[in-house]
Amino acid sequence: AAFSHEIGYVQGLNYLAATLLYHVHSEPYVFWIMVQLFKRYSFSEYYKRGMPGLVSFFEVLEEGVKLHAPSLATHFETEGILVNMFAMKWALTLFGCKAKLEHSAVIMDIFLQIGWDFLISLSLSLLIESQTTLCQLPSEEILVHIENIPCDFNLERILRITSVLMHRTRKAKIKKTNSLPVLLAAAATSSMSNSSPSSSPQKATTSSSAPSSR
Repeated sequence: AAFSHEIGYVQGLNYLAATLLYHVHSEPYVFWIMVQLFKRYSFSEYYKRGMPGLVSFFEVLEEGVKLHAPSLATHFETEGILVNMFAMKWALTLFGCKAKLEHSAVIMDIFLQIGWDFLISLSLSLLIESQTTLCQLPSEEILVHIENIPCDFNLERILRITSVLMHRTRKAKIKKTNSLPVLLAAAATSSMSNSSPSSSPQKATTSSSAPSSR
């Protein structure tokens, strides 16, 4: 808060700091990593007044659900569920508020390599993987179920779906909204769900802090 008067302190920063401290074990390093998150990864757009980055995140995620999980999108609309009801925590804490610590290492590692494209695709993958159950739930139970999705998931499978989604996304047209990339893939949900691990790019979870998902 003293370093960035524009941002100050916003709830959610504590989860980022805690996740980094758990894996890095050095307060000075964690401080400067967080400074770089705001400078290099546009976190200031997510935390400053009005949160324009977060608004764009919601828009992209909502469009992604409509594209890849239309049945789920229809069910959300019928039940009055908006992505901002659950995705704020995901974006502002990089899933640090819910994911297992060993998962948070992998998520943070890949985010630092790729950025917001990865986090949007990861969020969409978790919803796609859970859509069968979600489509059977009434509104009062949907948010409860979504709240627990990041707590325990098959890391290898989710990263595989995320990786395929991003691979197809790179081939799609990139649109711009509020100077932030809006990435929409052309692949169908079925092709992502049934994709083989060999279709995944050879990039993820390379840091020594990230446990092997194999």
